[in-house]
Amino acid sequence: RILEFYYPLALTSFIGLAAHPMLTFFMGRARAPLESLAVFPVVHALSFLFRALGLSYQEASIALVGDELEEHRAVSRFGVWLGAGVTAGIALIAFTPLFDVWFRHISGLTEELAAYARVPAMVLLPLPALSVWLSVQRAILVQGRRTKAITVATALEVTTMAVVFATLGWQLDLVGVTAAIFAFVGGRLAANLYLVGQVRRVVAPLGPPRGLGR
Repeated sequence: RILEFYYPLALTSFIGLAAHPMLTFFMGRARAPLESLAVFPVVHALSFLFRALGLSYQEASIALVGDELEEHRAVSRFGVWLGAGVTAGIALIAFTPLFDVWFRHISGLTEELAAYARVPAMVLLPLPALSVWLSVQRAILVQGRRTKAITVATALEVTTMAVVFATLGWQLDLVGVTAAIFAFVGGRLAANLYLVGQVRRVVAPLGPPRGLGR
């Protein structure tokens, strides 16, 4: 039983680690490869700065959701507020003069390279919130002993990344780094949407919230 529970989680990490080198390989064969490869780590670092809050929330959610998932609604509600907060934070950088502060003065990009980062930074907007959502979904599935669904979602995420990049970067000739960030967001959204049904199967036996029954 331990192996059945654990190996999907280990496989999830292995599959997830393939995403970054895959996109790096793809960007090298897309439009503006040198600029994209120079800008991508900086944009990705901004993304990770805010996604880290969502990633760490997974551990808190597993600990607080309850052995019988009795606190899953409270954990989900806090996740909504956390998602809104990280979205506001990244929007503050992507859509205000703080963009130049972060990318040119802190990260050290030239004016030309910073121009390549502007659209990807805007496209990043929903990614931290999607990461918070994914953390809540994974916590519920871990407590519900449905870890295989997490592996399937991660495989779907990486596959969607490849399809989105191939479509935008190669078919529509989008700049490589922009196509890569669209691929990140599209892949994460695909994983979230797949897990919606899986989470519902886990929490459905719990019934409606107190006070909403007959």
